[in-house]
Amino acid sequence: MNEMIILIAQSSRLDAFRAAVELELDGHTVVGPTSSSGEAIVLARSRRPALALIDIDLETEGAGARLARQLQSELSVPVILATSDEKRARHHADCALGRLLQPFDETELPSVMHFASAVIRGEVRENPVTHAFELYAD
Repeated sequence: MNEMIILIAQSSRLDAFRAAVELELDGHTVVGPTSSSGEAIVLARSRRPALALIDIDLETEGAGARLARQLQSELSVPVILATSDEKRARHHADCALGRLLQPFDETELPSVMHFASAVIRGEVRENPVTHAFELYAD
């Protein structure tokens, strides 16, 4: 298993908490969770996560996508955008490793994160067998 440091930035505190618990039970270190773009950047700069799970509409419409761009450009942190709007997520595919369909089943998170870790390491390039996650990486 490849444990990672994962930043969680979600508008729903309950979803963020559930995701954090599930990922910690799987052996990952969770940074946050937070519902603030500003706090997410501060946490990312200090903790250097290997991956970020970001709500596309973190504080306002599109705030998560802006945060994803900042995390990628400043810190090279791969991002998974969480949203129920697949079309909007694809519009931001340039700043995301992929899209996790919201509402998501937190019990699927460990397998999605393991898959994302394999993609980051260059071991996998195909979409997983789950409708909840769509890979954007080339």
